[in-house]
Amino acid sequence: GVLLSRHGYILELLPWVPFYLWGGWVATTHRPTPLGIIFHETDLNHVGYALGRESVPLCLHVDSSNEELERGCLMNKTSGVRYKFQWAGRDFNVPIRVIEDFITLFLRKDRSNSVCGDMRRRAEQKNFV
Repeated sequence: GVLLSRHGYILELLPWVPFYLWGGWVATTHRPTPLGIIFHETDLNHVGYALGRESVPLCLHVDSSNEELERGCLMNKTSGVRYKFQWAGRDFNVPIRVIEDFITLFLRKDRSNSVCGDMRRRAEQKNFV
């Protein structure tokens, strides 16, 4: 279980999931993720951040502007990369800036009078949802 104080914050890092890979619902920013649904209607604040392609430490030698080559590398069964690429079991890199922005925008602010609209405006400043 998660033990947080009332009005505590949860930062959900949303994995980069390209259109051709199963599991895009875990990275959605236009509707709640499964974790977002769990914390809806609670006294906790749930914030998400969508990670980009650079968060996946696989096939970085391939030009990411060439989607066909990149997809071929990431989905390669022979090299074993496809197995490592599945979002549920892979590692990912998070830029330190994301954590710093989260702390600055949410944890260090006076939350005593925060309302949903205030949180949304702060979130949008640095691409949080």
